Amino acid sequence: MNRKRFIQTAFIAWLPALQWDFDRALRAAERAWDKLTERGLGSTRPSGPRPLQDHYQALNERQRAWFERFWTAYGYKRGKQGAALRWGQLGELSDDDYQQIIDAARKDAERPLPAGQVRKMAQGWLAERRWEDHAPQRQAPANQHQERMRRLAADLAHARRMAEMGDDYWAGEAERLAREIDKQRSTGD
Repeated sequence: MNRKRFIQTAFIAWLPALQWDFDRALRAAERAWDKLTERGLGSTRPSGPRPLQDHYQALNERQRAWFERFWTAYGYKRGKQGAALRWGQLGELSDDDYQQIIDAARKDAERPLPAGQVRKMAQGWLAERRWEDHAPQRQAPANQHQERMRRLAADLAHARRMAEMGDDYWAGEAERLAREIDKQRSTGD
């Protein structure tokens, strides 16, 4: 708690006890602060607003270079200091990771927004790790026909095992799967 806030709080609390004597309540609050400070319990720092920190300058040279690419790609030029703060909080990333973030930012910037909607500021976009929304999807197997045939063969083997136990449903399912495999072999799709 800073001096001003302490004195205000103490003044308000002690005013009724000192019969609403404003001068006595103020002197008592100031003396209390001074005594607390002498004993190491009060703040000796001057109160007031904190100095502004330049988060962009706090980035190292490599981070600044990648951040500039991100800032250009993202396109919504509001809150650069906040975005630089979040960029610095990402820590040192690989070039591939930085490039993934920049590519996702570019895609987001190109995405049309509904009427009346404003793009999220870069600081929030980074804090929410929105580039992960654009992560590459798992690639489809190189040969989808082979993958489908493998699954059908596994399903057929399972259906035959179940049919051997005497379940008529699985016998019919085995026949259907065998026909499907024959059809896939003949058409190739």
